[in-house]
Amino acid sequence: MLKKLFYAGLLIFSGILHAETLFNKKDGLPITSQEHQVLYKIMLETQFPMSAAYGNYYEDEIKTMNEKISKQLPGSGIEATFIPTVLYEAIAFQFKDPNYGYLGDVDTIFFPKSIKPLEMLKAENLFPLWVKLHLRINNYIAKRLQTSKIPLPLLSNDALKIAKNLGDKALDVTFGIYVQDVIRAVLIEYQAYNTGQFVLYRGSNYIDDFQNPKDLPNRSISYGNTLFSGAMHNLGACPYWYMISLTKYGYVIFIDKKQYVQGPLQNMFYIPPLTTIIGWFGEGQLFHARTKIVSTDPKLVSGFHWPDIQSPEKVLPFYQIKASSPEESQQIFNQILQYIKDHHLIFRERKAKL
Repeated sequence: MLKKLFYAGLLIFSGILHAETLFNKKDGLPITSQEHQVLYKIMLETQFPMSAAYGNYYEDEIKTMNEKISKQLPGSGIEATFIPTVLYEAIAFQFKDPNYGYLGDVDTIFFPKSIKPLEMLKAENLFPLWVKLHLRINNYIAKRLQTSKIPLPLLSNDALKIAKNLGDKALDVTFGIYVQDVIRAVLIEYQAYNTGQFVLYRGSNYIDDFQNPKDLPNRSISYGNTLFSGAMHNLGACPYWYMISLTKYGYVIFIDKKQYVQGPLQNMFYIPPLTTIIGWFGEGQLFHARTKIVSTDPKLVSGFHWPDIQSPEKVLPFYQIKASSPEESQQIFNQILQYIKDHHLIFRERKAKL
């Protein structure tokens, strides 16, 4: 029953903590399927975290996308613009289409149980259903903003107004989303966007994730690429569900995009290069972020309980890095925890009441 009520809340409002791209035509017409084929590829190769799968980092993703659009779709009047993901999902979960119904009616998962290499994760973004949903959701959101006479690019004050309105509606749901969390999500979104960072989210019992590194075993800490990733099929991996139903506590960590693609953070974290839409329906392990396991044994994958894994060595490129000794392993693990401690922000206090 609680699960159904939670889904009802999602259909009215959802929140997330990383930047999305909205493609908009200046003349107000919808993006066509042919145009979207070009735009979608540009987005995958330019917008973090999908761009990381191609080894790409761009300091100004929106500017780069618009430069590519002007070259590949000259005279189309299409521009890429930033929209906080919290609002992208808030509106997208209200999307209704005769071919799909609500997004919650799509219950097929396209993640096979076997672990996929990086190329398969890149291919997952191109699965026809995800591509079609992205186009329809993009046009739906653009039309909603146009009808509401909200100008683009979306200024933070306008984004906060949208968040407050959607949040108030969510408060009427028995198991919904809280307006204070929505507003905070929008503010964090803009903070991350303006400083070239990506936000990971965690609902946790363990305040010592970042306070007591000496007392913790070497383990992989799970995060959400988005606040509601996994909400449709894997609530146990959904940060907000975990936070409000089990811990009443949550925090975010800021990941420097450049340091992840080109620097040391790629040896500390695994961030799946998948779209937000895939995250909604994700199930298993590879759709959500984790800290990496440091091990002296190349065949050892600790901290996971995956009965479906027949070949654990396939996990290594994603989740495990090697150390020459137990001492080095613990040192690297402590560095990961220190990064979390230095770059985290409390999102929801444990004292928050439902």
